[in-house]
Amino acid sequence: MTFCGKCGHQIPDGDLFCSKCGAKIGASPAAPTVADQGNGYSVILTNVPDDKKKEITMVLRMEARCGVTEAKNFINAVPSTVMSNLQKSTADGIAAKLIAAGADAMVQ
Repeated sequence: MTFCGKCGHQIPDGDLFCSKCGAKIGASPAAPTVADQGNGYSVILTNVPDDKKKEITMVLRMEARCGVTEAKNFINAVPSTVMSNLQKSTADGIAAKLIAAGADAMVQ
């Protein structure tokens, strides 16, 4: 048995993702790129209509590089900060993708 490096949940041998938070097992967290460092802007998910949850989950998985469970946790905890410490242009782009998929999101 191993433990999730993100949430500490016990992971059965052979599992590739944490069943609690959705984090990939055995992968080190992705290092932020130069474009994502500094400036301290956050993307905040403020509303997700029930009929858009699937689309928003897909955007979160791609942009926040998270698992299904973690994406659903962001959605269920609205308002929630889905990414932080971004440059303004990066945060604006992610918020725009969430809005295009049907969510209400803002950059702060």
